[in-house]
Amino acid sequence: MKYKLLILGLILIIIDQLTKFYFINKNFTVIPKILYIKYSTNPGLIFGFFSNNIFFIYVLPVLIIGILIYFYIKNTKLRIGLMLVVSGILGNLIGRIIYGYVIDFIFIPIYPPYNISLFNISDALIVFGVIYLVLKIK
Repeated sequence: MKYKLLILGLILIIIDQLTKFYFINKNFTVIPKILYIKYSTNPGLIFGFFSNNIFFIYVLPVLIIGILIYFYIKNTKLRIGLMLVVSGILGNLIGRIIYGYVIDFIFIPIYPPYNISLFNISDALIVFGVIYLVLKIK
């Protein structure tokens, strides 16, 4: 099971990278008022915080990945959630290394005046992984 999850994590990272590359400079409606493809770049973390801060953009994600891998090895109950979070962090880290920023392209207008719901597959993996971990840790 441990290695199957690692292979799944690698597949998710590849899908994330391919979609980010595919949607560069593309903008279109998938489902009106619900789902759009809207290309955007983010040089920072969530909402652009810590832009150009080498520690938060590169060093901290590597440290977090190391800690999560340790827990992945030690705790079989949490492996799915940990794999999702690590895959998401790695997917965004790869983008930062290649482009100097993260590519976001999925837009769901939750509250249109702020347009804060712009993300990518890596972001979704992190969110789903954290939700899984919160539900499993009791």
